[in-house]
Amino acid sequence: MKAIINGNIHERQDASRPFPDRGFRFGDGLFESIAVMHENPRLLSWHLERLAEGSKVLKLHAEEILKEDRITNEILQLKEANKIEGDAKARLYLYRTGGGLYSPESSSAHYIITIESAEFKKNALIPMAGFAEKAVNCETIYSRFKTLNALNFVIAGLEKKNQKWDEIIILDIHGNISEALSSNIFWRHGSHYFTPPLSTGCVAGVMRRRVIEKLKNTGAIVYEKSITKEGLLMADSIFTTNSMGIRHIERIKDRQFAVDKKIAGLANELD
Repeated sequence: MKAIINGNIHERQDASRPFPDRGFRFGDGLFESIAVMHENPRLLSWHLERLAEGSKVLKLHAEEILKEDRITNEILQLKEANKIEGDAKARLYLYRTGGGLYSPESSSAHYIITIESAEFKKNALIPMAGFAEKAVNCETIYSRFKTLNALNFVIAGLEKKNQKWDEIIILDIHGNISEALSSNIFWRHGSHYFTPPLSTGCVAGVMRRRVIEKLKNTGAIVYEKSITKEGLLMADSIFTTNSMGIRHIERIKDRQFAVDKKIAGLANELD
């Protein structure tokens, strides 16, 4: 497989060459996962907007990299170079160059784009989910972005695997629902929709933003609300969102949840 490193195609095994600097040593960088459907990187402008906001927090100069036409062309070029037909998932990694220890010596950035085949299942189901006990979220100035340090999610992923769950739900330091392992989380109670606020330390998901927009366009009421796991178990329907789409949670413990018909209908309108 091939990857793009700073605008040039390399064999995938060479993609780690720039990483013996700050991206590898300190997790000093950001990334985005981008669905590529019908030769279109879905919601790319919003992904790049989030990277630009994260770059400002990290004091990275990435303006020349994060141009939509450039990234679009390189994603599609890489898709062709890897002979991928149909849908795909691209990843754009952005990380700081230069030396220094915890105090960086540079504000310059390098980037890598990778891509792989993907099958997007609309209205997929999550048979069983559980609540994390070992991983906890906390709001920081960078918690809303996807960073190269994902140890909290790795800990949650290990717990999910050990418990044989299909999804794991992470709480914040106050015991409120924050997000799922690689997704934002929503729930419906009655006719109203809810999602945790960014103050719980969840990622400001691109698909979270899109679903909120789409729901409001239908006249639905959407609240950002903190809720405990006991409160979540009172919901009528629970679903997760990420760049790959929407998935409904069927069960947590012995509590069953319905598939929300409105959300199932929106799954075809998220581009």
